[in-house]
Amino acid sequence: MRLKLRVFGVPLHPLLVHFPIPFWLVVPVLDIAALFAGPEPWWTLAKGATILGIVIGAASIATG
Repeated sequence: MRLKLRVFGVPLHPLLVHFPIPFWLVVPVLDIAALFAGPEPWWTLAKGATILGIVIGAASIATG
């Protein structure tokens, strides 16, 4: 049984599924920037993007 959560009549799943993809795609770019420019703040940003991708991905699975 799936939860079909809606906000203002709009289903949440189609709104959320697009956000993890750009977060995960930017992580290798940030890692390469860290290799060339030094680890801070690039690895911190990459870690944050990874965590946000996981959290929003889990939320989109839960609402789908």
